[in-house]
Amino acid sequence: MTRLVTAVDLVTADLRYARVALGPEDRGAAPGFVAYVSHAGLKNTLGRAWLVALARRAVGHEPSGWSVQASETRGLPLVNVERVVAFDGVAVNIGLQLQNWRMQAFAEPHPYEDVQIASPEQRAAVDACIDGIRRTLSLPAVQQPGSTGGDGDGPLKGRYHRSVGLPAAVEEFDVAGWAEAMARVIPALARVGASDEDATP
Repeated sequence: MTRLVTAVDLVTADLRYARVALGPEDRGAAPGFVAYVSHAGLKNTLGRAWLVALARRAVGHEPSGWSVQASETRGLPLVNVERVVAFDGVAVNIGLQLQNWRMQAFAEPHPYEDVQIASPEQRAAVDACIDGIRRTLSLPAVQQPGSTGGDGDGPLKGRYHRSVGLPAAVEEFDVAGWAEAMARVIPALARVGASDEDATP
């Protein structure tokens, strides 16, 4: 456990070690560290730790209500900065996601992990949330939201996660740049929807 904690500290503090977790390069990292990460299968674990540290920096002094959640899809680590809002009394997770150097705003039924098939009311609330995101961030109407867990096949069928990509001219591993890009969007997302006090799962 001590060795893992040390590895997390190195990845979140030193760009040379972050590249081991999030990129194909390992220049500058100690060979023993590279071998340890590979042998223990810690690449995505450390990648999530780096993304969480970045997201917490982006949230900064935002009012309470936002949470930072790390996960992975398609074998790649991701981080969500999210909160619960209400549309017509229906609870929706709204947030910002960073994965593979791409940032997107998203909406999904809350609590998403408990949803098997989204109800018509949940789908309408998610759609309303996405429309609110697009208006608040002044995204062009021609940009169509992406969707997973919609009407297609697969393990997410029917859960209804929708997202819109956000432009971010930030280079890979630019911690300050990504934190700043996310921090600019979070206050705008906070204006979308009502508080979760009126929401019902």
